[in-house]
Amino acid sequence: MGIWSWLRRRCRGWIGQDQPHRQLLRLLRRAQVRHLLELGISDAVRTQAVLQQLARATGGTIHYTAVDPFELRPRHPLPLRQAYTQLKLPGVEVHLLPGPWAAALQRLVLSGTRVDAVVISSRVEEACLPQLLGLLPRLLRQGVVWREVEDEEGHVRFVCQSLDLPQQRPLAA
Repeated sequence: MGIWSWLRRRCRGWIGQDQPHRQLLRLLRRAQVRHLLELGISDAVRTQAVLQQLARATGGTIHYTAVDPFELRPRHPLPLRQAYTQLKLPGVEVHLLPGPWAAALQRLVLSGTRVDAVVISSRVEEACLPQLLGLLPRLLRQGVVWREVEDEEGHVRFVCQSLDLPQQRPLAA
């Protein structure tokens, strides 16, 4: 019975997902992510599937924070309430920050939140990226950022981008 349930979980987790789901999940598992920040929810169904698999794999609570304009999106608005109900899963603590990219990320920085990894959606405008990347070192425990890239044919892949984090000085006793 144990082998069948393991095999069923493996098949459900890998066969039912397309390549970007698997690639992102593999990256997050390798980095042992428990606190995840996503800038722009590109696909709520993909995010839900990845969070579900990640919570099941780690066996603990996953802290997920998303910064997104939600209803203010120029194309394909995503209602905040719908996103919250869709992403609220067992083993996942969800925090959604609505508003313009830089302002919402600045609020997150000021709250003192620290994350293990950041996923940047292809929905984030190129003009906002330098300002957002400048704020990320204050949030990251590790210097790992994955950026979603779409090619001309619509295929999605994730590119790893390392940030230079400032060395943390120990507090004086």
